[in-house]
Amino acid sequence: MNSFKKIALVMAAAVTSTFFVAIPQAQAAVSAGYVLSDTLASGARGVTVLADTTKAEAGVNAVIVLTTSDTLASTADDNVSLEISGPATFTDYTAAGSNPTGVTLTNLGKLFTFTATTSTAVTLPTNVKLTVNGAGTVTVTQKKKVGATVSTIDIKTIYAGTTAKTNIFSLANSFARVQDTSTQGTLASSVDVTGSNTVVNAGTGYVNVLAKDAYDATLATSGVLQASATGGAIVAWDAAPTTEVSFAAKTGTGGVLYVKQGTANANKPVSSTITVTLNGSPFATKSITFTGEAASIVVSGEDIAQAGGARTGTYDFVVKDAAGNQLASITPTADTAKYDAQVTAVSVAGASSATVVQTGGWTCAATSGSTKVRIKHTLADLSVIYSNEFDARCGQAVNKYTAKFDKDSYLPGEIAKLTVSATDISGAKVHDAATLGTGVAISAGGLTLVGTATSTDTFTNGSKTYQFTVGNNTGAYNAVVDLPAYVATDSAKVVSYKVAPSTAEVSNAEILKSIVALIATINKQIAALQKLILSRK
Repeated sequence: MNSFKKIALVMAAAVTSTFFVAIPQAQAAVSAGYVLSDTLASGARGVTVLADTTKAEAGVNAVIVLTTSDTLASTADDNVSLEISGPATFTDYTAAGSNPTGVTLTNLGKLFTFTATTSTAVTLPTNVKLTVNGAGTVTVTQKKKVGATVSTIDIKTIYAGTTAKTNIFSLANSFARVQDTSTQGTLASSVDVTGSNTVVNAGTGYVNVLAKDAYDATLATSGVLQASATGGAIVAWDAAPTTEVSFAAKTGTGGVLYVKQGTANANKPVSSTITVTLNGSPFATKSITFTGEAASIVVSGEDIAQAGGARTGTYDFVVKDAAGNQLASITPTADTAKYDAQVTAVSVAGASSATVVQTGGWTCAATSGSTKVRIKHTLADLSVIYSNEFDARCGQAVNKYTAKFDKDSYLPGEIAKLTVSATDISGAKVHDAATLGTGVAISAGGLTLVGTATSTDTFTNGSKTYQFTVGNNTGAYNAVVDLPAYVATDSAKVVSYKVAPSTAEVSNAEILKSIVALIATINKQIAALQKLILSRK
């Protein structure tokens, strides 16, 4: 194709497009068109307002409100119309204060037209309401005529649900929580109040419920709320139970369920699952644990107290019920029948805790030694529970010390543990507040200390352990542990150990030995070959 033909074709196409392509005409601007009511909160009138404020979700029978602050031009016969497509109809409107007498709402249904009958500008009616009649997409279109120009904009798209949601129970939007008071109030969450799921012996648990519909509105119609409890717990709505039953019902949309152990479970631990339904539909399932009376005292973590006085924080204790629940607010006392000349008193720091350990201590004579002691608690019926017996030990200051590695030989890369142990003048383990003392020095060839040994490092149960990383240099080494603070009664310690080659390594001596053996083997083979050659001549 030559150049002239190409140019002719391009020009023809241009002419054709000029005659056949429609040129869109600009529409007149529409100011302050109808929108969903700014005051229409999510849930009001059965409407859920989405993040995109040009849309909304509504169920069947939901009433939606459109508002505007616009005015109609002063030209006679100017008008504004709203047209519905989809399953909805206009049902009502509220006239604005400046609406003239002649203004009318025509065709309450699919089309609503507001026409000016004077030459004075007037305010458009507010609160134009429409009702969703079925499922589908509803689009409301506004047309505004000003003079000879008509502008059209889509102002609202509404998604209509397949079923009615207004005043229909919604499990997702309803609330139920366990709390530590009987106050009903306004629920805003189903998260249980911290700590409320565990109730002290003879106490009361509370389950607060509130039924709502899918639009987050409290149900307007009462239903039958039923509750049941397992484990022998007893329940009642809106007041403490007066009868020993594990089932309760009421009419309403919410309330507070009172839960108690019951007479049959007095002083006993109870674990109960609470189930609530509304008109037979599942509403909530909650758990409440009632602690029983004290059944045991467990002592652990005993230290070695310093001899010669009263010491605190030298043992831990917890109080538990028969189910092992940890109890608060119980202050045991000492079993004085266990005292002797070595331990003359046992104390507790305060009441027990439901979450952490409480501590106690004892009073030591000036000498080293130990005594088996225990603590106790007297119940309401005057029966007594005792803790496990534990050793109340007393120790004095450092007199002698030793040092020892956990192994005699290490491989490169291993962790070596060095334990420094100390005894007092009686040969007993030193008390747990004793320190390594000023000037402590620990060195070990071929090893690197993890951390630092300091003068304030304390002995625990008579010993202190340090860790070292083992280097790659094999051989025999010594470690030196020096505690100058106790030079008057003891001297520095030397500990021997080895860093041996790993099984994957071969020493120079082993290599040389293998070479010599190989040469000897080769010489033997050469001699045998020579002998064979000579025998065939």
